[in-house]
Amino acid sequence: LEVMTRPPSKQKNKKPTAKRVILFDEAKRAEYLTGFHKRKVERRKLALRKAADELKEEKRLLKERHEALVLQRAGVLAPDMQMIECQPVTEELPEHTVTVTELDLQPTATIKEELQQEVERRIEDEAKQAKVSKKIQEED
Repeated sequence: LEVMTRPPSKQKNKKPTAKRVILFDEAKRAEYLTGFHKRKVERRKLALRKAADELKEEKRLLKERHEALVLQRAGVLAPDMQMIECQPVTEELPEHTVTVTELDLQPTATIKEELQQEVERRIEDEAKQAKVSKKIQEED
């Protein structure tokens, strides 16, 4: 007759150890656990403000560049512009003579492309500004 016995349990040989207890400051714990949404909203508002500031800076730079272009075109003919001069027309008036010369300024392809790109950038900027404004209004 064979009797099967179980090996002795490892649990019996271990001495009971003292349990570790972690104490929390209940107010701080509650603030941490309930503050996830607050912190997320705060991060979003900060990101929206940053995007709005960047957009304002970009608009300011665009405005400065546009003003420089206007001044350049008003004062001096840009090097990539073609000037087509027509024949002068002279008119004799009783007290003086008037000579009118028409100048037809034709922008070259590069100017046309720059103007088109500037228009597209402005449209994109306005769309971004509208989107940022809408998000800021939704958050408030």
